[in-house]
Amino acid sequence: MADVQKVPSGIPGLDDLIEGGFWPKSTVVILGSSGTGKSTFAIQFLMEGIEQGEQALYVTLEEPPEQIMREADLMGFDMRKYYEKSLFFIHLKGRNFKKMIEEQLPQLVKARADYQIKTRVVIDPMTPVIWATQDKLEQRELIGKLFYTLKELGVVLCTVEEHSKPGETIGEDVLLPIYLSDGAIHLEYYPIGGAFNRTLKVLKMRPSSIISDTKLRVYQIDPAKLREIAEDVLADHTADDSVTQSN
Repeated sequence: MADVQKVPSGIPGLDDLIEGGFWPKSTVVILGSSGTGKSTFAIQFLMEGIEQGEQALYVTLEEPPEQIMREADLMGFDMRKYYEKSLFFIHLKGRNFKKMIEEQLPQLVKARADYQIKTRVVIDPMTPVIWATQDKLEQRELIGKLFYTLKELGVVLCTVEEHSKPGETIGEDVLLPIYLSDGAIHLEYYPIGGAFNRTLKVLKMRPSSIISDTKLRVYQIDPAKLREIAEDVLADHTADDSVTQSN
């Protein structure tokens, strides 16, 4: 697999942690609680592809495209410039997820795949699919089918809202998406140097020599984008304790 060109994430510092980027046609879950930067991560990933001449497909299960583009403007991302040119939306709020995933989505993907255009896909958030049924087997079938179908287009990045209970390292509700994905990145708030900082940890990234990244990295969000990831912040709290956090 040495001759396979990886897909750059667009996140400064991250590709060094994951051996150059994401593998083509892989699924990556970005999980974290509210405010940790999941949507910023997803938008930055898409915009990196667009700027490299690729196309982007944004599958939104909550906010309408207009709201997403308006919020992206506030973060410094001009998505409107590419709307319906190289950036396309599928808005699925309130739809029957089972019917959509099993019947409608494969048809949409096949129509796009026939053109063989490099495409990045974001599902933001995927949480409503998890909540669509309480049956774990049906959850697995829905998520598995969703991943299998969409990654025919290219790298699929999914954001998942995490709701950890006291004592849990990772919330139980996100274990299934992590298990079914090719890669998983955990964003969370962590107390460092007397303050809570946004941190990133690579849980898995296959196929890769990375089994689990045991180090936390601090990152920051400013009006432009998700910024540089600091090295091993727990080994030396002075490494990046002064990072200014803003949303």
